[in-house]
Amino acid sequence: MGASCNDIAILVLAIPIETPNPSYAYKFELVSGTEPASLFKKEPIIGAIQDGKQTFAFSWIEGRALPFDLVVRVTAYTKSGKRGGFTNISLSDAGR
Repeated sequence: MGASCNDIAILVLAIPIETPNPSYAYKFELVSGTEPASLFKKEPIIGAIQDGKQTFAFSWIEGRALPFDLVVRVTAYTKSGKRGGFTNISLSDAGR
């Protein structure tokens, strides 16, 4: 019996970093739109470090590629938990 990953969707976000050992974790929160699934954790997370970027991958299962249009707030946190600045980003996909 074979298996397929065709029903898995992945959203990848990257934040530039200045040092190989980043001092920030990031929290991603939905500001508007409807998440395709419960994508974002409630606590700040540290992404994978590669090529001067901290990369975050969010995945969900969907039967077919559905469109989405989101505004997400990205907030920086120090390793000690102090909240820093934030920015809102727009994410969209027309689906297939």
